[in-house]
Amino acid sequence: MNTSPLKRWRPGRQRTVSGSDLSFLVALAVIVLVCMLGGGSSRPDVMSLLYLRPIVVIGITVMIIARGHEVVWSAIRVPLALLGAIALIMTLQLVPLPPSIWAILPGHGDVAAHLARVGMADTWRPLSMMPELTVNSLVALLPPLAILIGVAGSRRAERTAMVYVIVAIAIVSAVLGIVQLVTGQGYFYQNADSTLPIGLFTNRNHQAALLTISLPALRLLSLVPRKTLSGHLFQQGVCGALGMFFLLVILLTGSRSGIMLAVLGMGIAVFMVPRSQSRRSSEGRGRRAPYLWYRKAVLPLVIVLVPLSLIGLAYVSGRAVSINRFQQVDAVLADQRIAFAPLTWQLARNFFPLGAGFGAFDRVYRLHEPDWALHQTFFNHAHNDLIEAIITGGLPFMIVIGLFIFWLARVLYSIIRVSIEVTAKNEAMFLSGVFVSLLIASLFDYHLRTPLLAIVLSYASAAAAMLKNANTLLRQAG
Repeated sequence: MNTSPLKRWRPGRQRTVSGSDLSFLVALAVIVLVCMLGGGSSRPDVMSLLYLRPIVVIGITVMIIARGHEVVWSAIRVPLALLGAIALIMTLQLVPLPPSIWAILPGHGDVAAHLARVGMADTWRPLSMMPELTVNSLVALLPPLAILIGVAGSRRAERTAMVYVIVAIAIVSAVLGIVQLVTGQGYFYQNADSTLPIGLFTNRNHQAALLTISLPALRLLSLVPRKTLSGHLFQQGVCGALGMFFLLVILLTGSRSGIMLAVLGMGIAVFMVPRSQSRRSSEGRGRRAPYLWYRKAVLPLVIVLVPLSLIGLAYVSGRAVSINRFQQVDAVLADQRIAFAPLTWQLARNFFPLGAGFGAFDRVYRLHEPDWALHQTFFNHAHNDLIEAIITGGLPFMIVIGLFIFWLARVLYSIIRVSIEVTAKNEAMFLSGVFVSLLIASLFDYHLRTPLLAIVLSYASAAAAMLKNANTLLRQAG
């Protein structure tokens, strides 16, 4: 019997919702909504955080009260523990230390010498060079925590609907990006680049990352079974059209990393196949055999060739800003990510193994910035979250991140390898696409510092955990 949530869920099959269920769903929806509208910036001083974080706290409280007894805590114990470990590291960075200990911490010696010259060497200080921004980083864990709880407390049909939510957010951001490009209006943040279609974000790379994540999501939704052939073809046509639209916006953003991630997203989409048919249905129904062949052979070619044709057309017409930026070799070599990489690596070595404190990159970089690196623009992030994580979190944080990557990769691989359902494999491949895309994207920018993309990764982690838990229960029952 096929127990796939993608097969069982239909909008018209919803049962009467109880008061507690309604409270849970409304709280979860409001959290996602405020992260969508106010979570597109990584800056700690954006005004939207004044309402986003209190609403998230209220939402967590409501979800636990309404459906805390249904939250599958055992399924999310690993990501929850790792999130708690990150919070613990941040908290320890805020503990005041005696001056004698603080002065000998890696990277703190020069500052301690300057403080001694002005008679301020006897003050107890935390490890973090910017305690207020470390507190900000600690509070920034609330949205991912809320989504972990929300996904673990959701039922199968509700978790399936979350894929639609991700695509809906991507549609809003892409359409908003086109409006911004045409009118020059509609930007949510003061520090946004007002010449690019960045949608809900302040950064073109963040916009491109959301849209590339949505490509395998569209493929997953295109495989939802329909009762009629015409309904299925219409569904695939809509998903294909949206995929082309997302690719067009990615090209217009000028994001080089977006192009690379889009290729990855399309590759994952190709390997997602329609749900398995029984031998009797595939062999005994001759009139459906051509359609099955079409789905398995023609559609993957369409997924590859049509986007490539669109990219080629955009390039020839001069509209493929992302590709054009790849060709500007001098500009690539002069990019601050490359030019300043030796400086950021040196900072990582200076503060290893304990780090400079979460959120302290801007302060410590300015303390060590050489004259030749001075520019009219600011460099408040390393634009490589791996390096910045080493600088600010040190070895403890890297251990936690390593454990998270190992756990999530192991979970997704086990689902793809062991699961007997094609639908479960496809869902795992989609979640793998989210995970790998955001991991690669973090090597070029700071995507996960935005609440919106942080909750997307949190969703992928919790959904993978719940999918593995469901597969385990299914094998035990069968």
